[in-house]
Amino acid sequence: MRTAKAISIFAIILLSAVLFAVVGARMKQTATVVIDGGAAAPASATDTAASQTNVVRPTATPQPTQSLPDVDPDSWELLLVNKNNEIKTAPQVAEIGKTGAYFDSRAVDALNDFISAAKSAGCTVHINLAYVPQSAQEYYFDSKAREIAGSDKITESDADKASRIVSRPGQSDHQTGLAVDITNVYSAPYTNEDIDADTLAWLIDHCAEYGFIQRYPSGKENITGYREPYHFRYVGADAAAYIMEHDLCLEEFLALYK
Repeated sequence: MRTAKAISIFAIILLSAVLFAVVGARMKQTATVVIDGGAAAPASATDTAASQTNVVRPTATPQPTQSLPDVDPDSWELLLVNKNNEIKTAPQVAEIGKTGAYFDSRAVDALNDFISAAKSAGCTVHINLAYVPQSAQEYYFDSKAREIAGSDKITESDADKASRIVSRPGQSDHQTGLAVDITNVYSAPYTNEDIDADTLAWLIDHCAEYGFIQRYPSGKENITGYREPYHFRYVGADAAAYIMEHDLCLEEFLALYK
Protein backbone atom coordinates (compact mmCIF):
# COMPACT_ATOMS: atom_id res chain seq x y z
CA MET A 1 0.00 0.00 0.00
CA ARG A 2 2.81 2.36 0.96
CA THR A 3 4.65 1.36 -2.20
CA ALA A 4 1.71 2.33 -4.43
CA LYS A 5 1.29 5.61 -2.56
CA ALA A 6 5.01 6.39 -2.94
CA ILE A 7 4.82 5.70 -6.66
CA SER A 8 1.87 8.09 -7.03
CA ILE A 9 3.66 10.86 -5.16
CA PHE A 10 6.75 10.35 -7.29
CA ALA A 11 4.64 10.53 -10.49
CA ILE A 12 3.03 13.79 -9.38
CA ILE A 13 6.41 15.32 -8.59
CA LEU A 14 7.81 14.20 -11.96
CA LEU A 15 4.81 15.61 -13.89
CA SER A 16 5.10 18.94 -12.07
CA ALA A 17 8.76 19.15 -12.94
CA VAL A 18 8.04 18.51 -16.62
CA LEU A 19 5.29 21.15 -16.70
CA PHE A 20 7.54 23.70 -14.99
CA ALA A 21 10.27 23.10 -17.53
CA VAL A 22 7.86 23.52 -20.49
CA VAL A 23 6.36 26.74 -19.12
CA GLY A 24 9.79 28.16 -18.42
CA ALA A 25 11.00 27.43 -21.92
CA ARG A 26 7.83 28.97 -23.39
CA MET A 27 8.27 32.15 -21.35
CA LYS A 28 11.90 32.43 -22.42
CA GLN A 29 11.00 31.99 -26.09
CA THR A 30 8.19 34.56 -25.96
CA ALA A 31 10.55 37.10 -24.42
CA THR A 32 12.59 37.17 -27.68
CA VAL A 33 9.71 38.61 -29.78
CA VAL A 34 10.36 42.21 -30.98
CA ILE A 35 7.03 43.88 -31.81
CA ASP A 36 8.41 47.04 -33.48
CA GLY A 37 10.97 45.31 -35.65
CA GLY A 38 14.40 43.82 -35.08
CA ALA A 39 16.29 40.65 -35.73
CA ALA A 40 14.58 38.26 -33.32
CA ALA A 41 12.00 35.94 -34.87
CA PRO A 42 8.43 35.77 -33.55
CA ALA A 43 7.71 32.80 -31.30
CA SER A 44 4.44 31.75 -32.98
CA ALA A 45 2.02 32.50 -35.80
CA THR A 46 -0.03 34.63 -33.38
CA ASP A 47 3.01 36.66 -32.41
CA THR A 48 4.02 37.03 -36.08
CA ALA A 49 0.64 38.55 -36.95
CA ALA A 50 0.93 40.96 -34.03
CA SER A 51 4.40 41.97 -35.14
CA GLN A 52 3.34 42.66 -38.75
CA THR A 53 0.33 44.65 -37.59
CA ASN A 54 2.44 47.07 -35.55
CA VAL A 55 5.38 47.56 -37.93
CA VAL A 56 5.41 51.02 -39.56
CA ARG A 57 5.99 50.49 -43.28
CA PRO A 58 7.22 53.21 -45.69
CA THR A 59 4.64 54.61 -48.10
CA ALA A 60 5.24 55.48 -51.76
CA THR A 61 6.22 59.08 -52.39
CA PRO A 62 3.52 60.83 -54.48
CA GLN A 63 4.71 61.83 -57.93
CA PRO A 64 4.76 65.60 -58.46
CA THR A 65 2.12 66.94 -60.83
CA GLN A 66 2.41 70.08 -62.92
CA SER A 67 -0.23 72.58 -61.85
CA LEU A 68 -2.28 74.62 -64.27
CA PRO A 69 -1.17 78.20 -64.90
CA ASP A 70 -2.77 80.79 -62.67
CA VAL A 71 -5.02 82.40 -65.28
CA ASP A 72 -8.64 83.48 -65.32
CA PRO A 73 -10.49 81.25 -67.81
CA ASP A 74 -13.10 83.99 -68.17
CA SER A 75 -10.57 86.69 -69.09
CA TRP A 76 -10.65 88.52 -72.42
CA GLU A 77 -7.50 86.74 -73.62
CA LEU A 78 -9.18 83.34 -73.31
CA LEU A 79 -12.47 84.28 -74.96
CA LEU A 80 -13.78 81.15 -76.67
CA VAL A 81 -15.73 81.61 -79.87
CA ASN A 82 -16.83 78.58 -81.86
CA LYS A 83 -19.97 76.79 -83.05
CA ASN A 84 -21.21 76.49 -79.48
CA ASN A 85 -20.09 79.90 -78.21
CA GLU A 86 -21.05 82.97 -80.21
CA ILE A 87 -19.37 86.32 -79.63
CA LYS A 88 -21.48 88.89 -77.81
CA THR A 89 -19.57 92.16 -78.21
CA ALA A 90 -17.08 93.62 -80.68
CA PRO A 91 -13.55 94.34 -79.41
CA GLN A 92 -11.67 97.64 -79.51
CA VAL A 93 -9.06 97.24 -82.24
CA ALA A 94 -5.94 99.00 -83.48
CA GLU A 95 -4.08 98.79 -86.76
CA ILE A 96 -1.27 96.26 -87.06
CA GLY A 97 1.63 98.45 -88.13
CA LYS A 98 0.66 99.92 -91.48
CA THR A 99 -0.92 96.80 -92.86
CA GLY A 100 -4.53 97.97 -93.00
CA ALA A 101 -5.41 94.96 -90.80
CA TYR A 102 -6.63 95.32 -87.23
CA PHE A 103 -6.16 93.48 -83.93
CA ASP A 104 -7.37 93.83 -80.35
CA SER A 105 -5.73 96.99 -79.03
CA ARG A 106 -4.70 95.19 -75.81
CA ALA A 107 -2.70 92.58 -77.72
CA VAL A 108 -1.58 94.38 -80.89
CA ASP A 109 1.89 95.10 -79.45
CA ALA A 110 2.40 91.39 -78.78
CA LEU A 111 1.46 90.62 -82.39
CA ASN A 112 3.82 93.30 -83.72
CA ASP A 113 6.64 91.81 -81.63
CA PHE A 114 5.81 88.32 -82.91
CA ILE A 115 5.89 89.45 -86.54
CA SER A 116 9.09 91.47 -86.05
CA ALA A 117 10.83 88.49 -84.45
CA ALA A 118 9.80 86.24 -87.34
CA LYS A 119 11.20 88.70 -89.86
CA SER A 120 14.42 89.03 -87.86
CA ALA A 121 14.75 85.25 -87.99
CA GLY A 122 14.65 85.42 -91.79
CA CYS A 123 10.99 84.52 -92.29
CA THR A 124 8.87 86.29 -94.88
CA VAL A 125 5.46 86.72 -93.30
CA HIS A 126 2.21 88.31 -94.42
CA ILE A 127 -0.95 88.92 -92.45
CA ASN A 128 -3.65 87.49 -94.64
CA LEU A 129 -6.51 88.02 -92.21
CA ALA A 130 -6.89 89.46 -88.71
CA TYR A 131 -9.94 91.07 -87.10
CA VAL A 132 -13.21 90.46 -88.95
CA PRO A 133 -16.33 92.44 -87.93
CA GLN A 134 -19.80 90.89 -87.99
CA SER A 135 -20.77 92.43 -91.33
CA ALA A 136 -17.65 91.09 -93.04
CA GLN A 137 -18.16 87.61 -91.59
CA GLU A 138 -21.73 87.63 -92.91
CA TYR A 139 -20.36 88.50 -96.35
CA TYR A 140 -17.71 85.75 -96.24
CA PHE A 141 -20.19 83.13 -95.12
CA ASP A 142 -22.94 84.07 -97.56
CA SER A 143 -20.46 84.15 -100.43
CA LYS A 144 -19.29 80.62 -99.65
CA ALA A 145 -22.88 79.37 -99.25
CA ARG A 146 -23.90 80.91 -102.61
CA GLU A 147 -20.83 79.36 -104.20
CA ILE A 148 -21.88 75.94 -102.94
CA ALA A 149 -25.53 76.48 -103.90
CA GLY A 150 -24.63 77.74 -107.35
CA SER A 151 -27.19 80.52 -106.97
CA ASP A 152 -28.54 83.11 -104.55
CA LYS A 153 -31.06 80.58 -103.28
CA ILE A 154 -29.29 79.03 -100.30
CA THR A 155 -30.69 75.95 -98.61
CA GLU A 156 -29.89 74.83 -95.06
CA SER A 157 -27.82 72.06 -96.59
CA ASP A 158 -25.78 74.64 -98.49
CA ALA A 159 -25.31 76.67 -95.32
CA ASP A 160 -24.24 73.58 -93.38
CA LYS A 161 -21.62 72.72 -96.01
CA ALA A 162 -20.41 76.32 -96.02
CA SER A 163 -20.01 76.28 -92.22
CA ARG A 164 -17.45 73.49 -92.53
CA ILE A 165 -15.23 75.87 -94.48
CA VAL A 166 -16.19 79.34 -93.22
CA SER A 167 -17.55 80.02 -89.72
CA ARG A 168 -21.08 81.29 -89.43
CA PRO A 169 -21.38 84.95 -88.39
CA GLY A 170 -20.82 85.26 -84.65
CA GLN A 171 -18.91 81.97 -84.53
CA SER A 172 -15.60 83.03 -86.08
CA ASP A 173 -12.44 83.25 -83.98
CA HIS A 174 -11.45 86.23 -86.12
CA GLN A 175 -14.32 88.22 -84.63
CA THR A 176 -12.54 88.20 -81.26
CA GLY A 177 -9.85 90.49 -82.64
CA LEU A 178 -7.31 88.05 -81.19
CA ALA A 179 -6.81 85.83 -84.24
CA VAL A 180 -4.51 86.22 -87.22
CA ASP A 181 -3.81 84.17 -90.33
CA ILE A 182 -0.10 84.29 -91.20
CA THR A 183 1.43 82.99 -94.43
CA ASN A 184 4.71 83.66 -96.18
CA VAL A 185 2.96 84.99 -99.29
CA TYR A 186 -0.19 87.03 -99.67
CA SER A 187 -2.96 85.18 -101.46
CA ALA A 188 -6.73 85.29 -101.41
CA PRO A 189 -8.17 82.80 -101.02
CA TYR A 190 -5.41 80.67 -99.52
CA THR A 191 -5.10 77.05 -98.43
CA ASN A 192 -3.23 75.03 -95.82
CA GLU A 193 -0.36 74.78 -98.29
CA ASP A 194 0.00 78.55 -98.69
CA ILE A 195 2.78 78.85 -96.13
CA ASP A 196 6.40 77.82 -96.28
CA ALA A 197 7.16 74.80 -94.06
CA ASP A 198 10.22 76.43 -92.46
CA THR A 199 8.31 79.63 -91.74
CA LEU A 200 5.44 77.67 -90.22
CA ALA A 201 7.86 75.66 -88.07
CA TRP A 202 9.41 78.86 -86.72
CA LEU A 203 6.00 80.37 -85.94
CA ILE A 204 4.89 77.24 -84.08
CA ASP A 205 8.16 76.96 -82.15
CA HIS A 206 8.15 80.60 -81.01
CA CYS A 207 4.50 81.71 -80.89
CA ALA A 208 4.09 81.01 -77.15
CA GLU A 209 6.94 83.40 -76.37
CA TYR A 210 4.65 86.19 -77.54
CA GLY A 211 1.44 84.82 -76.03
CA PHE A 212 0.14 83.05 -79.15
CA ILE A 213 -0.97 79.49 -79.90
CA GLN A 214 -1.74 77.58 -83.06
CA ARG A 215 -5.53 77.75 -82.83
CA TYR A 216 -6.50 74.97 -85.25
CA PRO A 217 -3.65 72.44 -85.24
CA SER A 218 -3.68 69.17 -87.11
CA GLY A 219 -5.23 66.30 -85.15
CA LYS A 220 -7.73 68.46 -83.25
CA GLU A 221 -10.33 68.79 -86.02
CA ASN A 222 -12.84 66.66 -84.14
CA ILE A 223 -12.81 69.30 -81.38
CA THR A 224 -12.23 72.60 -83.18
CA GLY A 225 -13.94 71.75 -86.46
CA TYR A 226 -11.06 73.08 -88.55
CA ARG A 227 -7.44 72.48 -89.54
CA GLU A 228 -5.71 75.77 -90.27
CA PRO A 229 -1.99 75.62 -89.48
CA TYR A 230 -1.55 79.30 -90.37
CA HIS A 231 -4.18 80.52 -87.87
CA PHE A 232 -2.64 81.88 -84.65
CA ARG A 233 -4.49 83.15 -81.62
CA TYR A 234 -3.43 85.39 -78.73
CA VAL A 235 -4.20 83.90 -75.28
CA GLY A 236 -1.51 85.44 -73.06
CA ALA A 237 1.99 84.18 -72.27
CA ASP A 238 1.20 81.79 -69.39
CA ALA A 239 -1.71 80.06 -71.11
CA ALA A 240 0.16 79.90 -74.42
CA ALA A 241 3.20 78.23 -72.85
CA TYR A 242 1.04 75.55 -71.22
CA ILE A 243 -1.13 74.94 -74.30
CA MET A 244 1.76 74.57 -76.71
CA GLU A 245 3.86 72.46 -74.30
CA HIS A 246 0.99 70.03 -73.74
CA ASP A 247 -0.25 69.96 -77.34
CA LEU A 248 -3.73 71.24 -76.51
CA CYS A 249 -6.29 73.25 -78.40
CA LEU A 250 -8.06 76.15 -76.69
CA GLU A 251 -11.19 74.10 -76.01
CA GLU A 252 -9.17 71.39 -74.24
CA PHE A 253 -7.27 73.94 -72.16
CA LEU A 254 -10.40 75.72 -70.93
CA ALA A 255 -12.03 72.38 -70.10
CA LEU A 256 -9.27 71.81 -67.51
CA TYR A 257 -10.70 74.68 -65.44
CA LYS A 258 -14.24 73.31 -65.24
